[in-house]
Amino acid sequence: MPQPQKTYLITGTSSGFGLALVHALLARGERVVATARKLSSISHLEETNPNVRTLELDVTSSQEEIDRVVGEAVGCFGGGIDVLVNNAAYLQGGPLEICGPEKFLEVYNTNVVGTVKVTRAIMPHFRAKRSGVVVFMGSIAGWSGEVGAAAYCASKFALEGIYESFAKEAALFNITSLIINPGYFRTQLFSPTNVRIELQDTPDNAYAPVLEQMSAFAKAIDGNQPGDPAKAAERIVDVLRGEGVAEGKKMPKRLILGGDTVEIVRGKCEETLKEVAEWEEVSLGTGF
Repeated sequence: MPQPQKTYLITGTSSGFGLALVHALLARGERVVATARKLSSISHLEETNPNVRTLELDVTSSQEEIDRVVGEAVGCFGGGIDVLVNNAAYLQGGPLEICGPEKFLEVYNTNVVGTVKVTRAIMPHFRAKRSGVVVFMGSIAGWSGEVGAAAYCASKFALEGIYESFAKEAALFNITSLIINPGYFRTQLFSPTNVRIELQDTPDNAYAPVLEQMSAFAKAIDGNQPGDPAKAAERIVDVLRGEGVAEGKKMPKRLILGGDTVEIVRGKCEETLKEVAEWEEVSLGTGF
């Protein structure tokens, strides 16, 4: 039985997962309101398919400006928005000591606060119709902290906590939530124009080997990631539409994508359970 056509609002669609999702959704007959910081980077999408609209949306803008753009998105096709995909993000690299609080605030402003602002903007619409799906784009970095990636990993760990609380709040209004945790996929995340590595070392150059390793890794991994974003987008659409590989299954709370992420998540869970068991006597000896 054919599914009713739905409308998706997606942030950060100029490349990577955002763009792959736009194409995958349009291929299945869905409608998409695609957004990006620069409208010129996505305006061509409207020329190829009548089911797509493009809007300029910088998630670091004020709440008032984001409310305005989301309100415009709600009216693009006349039937509102059914699914929000919070995808906009960037990668900030650099050891914690030399990255500094200002860099943490910058990456948080996009990856965390931006997501909060867009989600807040859509909630009145979803609450009014008592339906909707909110998708958070997490990461393997939200499960495993890595050397030289504290700011980015912290932002993705933060999304995990925000998602868990929000999912329970949204459920009060019959709104569904999902967080997606992809591993290394061949997107533009590590491209020279996207990745930001803080290269100003300490006066004694304490992190020189780390910075060299980080720069070398970014150059080596860019364009060589094992994951195919087009295939990932198809799996995401399957899950959101409840068809294909997800047919007959209840939507998961977390969607793990990529063999590398499966390995990291399984290992983290096993390690945590082992440590809990090993230290259980100490943990339980703290009550009155």
